[in-house]
Amino acid sequence: MVQYEIEFFKWARRETRRFEGSRSHPVRPPDTSMLVEYAKTFVETVTALLRYQDQTLNAVVYQDGAPLSVVSFELVSLAGDREVQVIDSSVHLRDTLRKLDSLLLEQHTPALYMRRHVRIYEAGWLYLVRPSERRFWTHSQARADADSFIAESLNRSRAKMGVSN
Repeated sequence: MVQYEIEFFKWARRETRRFEGSRSHPVRPPDTSMLVEYAKTFVETVTALLRYQDQTLNAVVYQDGAPLSVVSFELVSLAGDREVQVIDSSVHLRDTLRKLDSLLLEQHTPALYMRRHVRIYEAGWLYLVRPSERRFWTHSQARADADSFIAESLNRSRAKMGVSN
């Protein structure tokens, strides 16, 4: 929080917001190692519960300088566990992320913009798509996202079984 959220607040309050200097640290693009650490933390948190079903997640990090970063997770058996994979260049993915970025940016007033985060669930895969800013790819954010994923998974399981809350 101190390293990212408070510094982002200070950076956002400045009249001129530059991407250089110590106060821009939270809005700089994450490097590959930060995304890999995010993915490892997410997997570790979720696997603490999934291991009782003999399952885990494998992660893939897509990092190629696009305005959005993507980390994906595949549900696999514990025997299929592997290290985080990194894909660092894909022209098609970069073009797709640029188009998606323009769709996710909403202007509410002349000075207020909102950018949505995306979760895509597809046949055993979860894709997390967020702006390429360090503040969205921290260890604490990975834990919060993992908790949210677990809660969503439990709710989906209850709905399939016909159990009400």
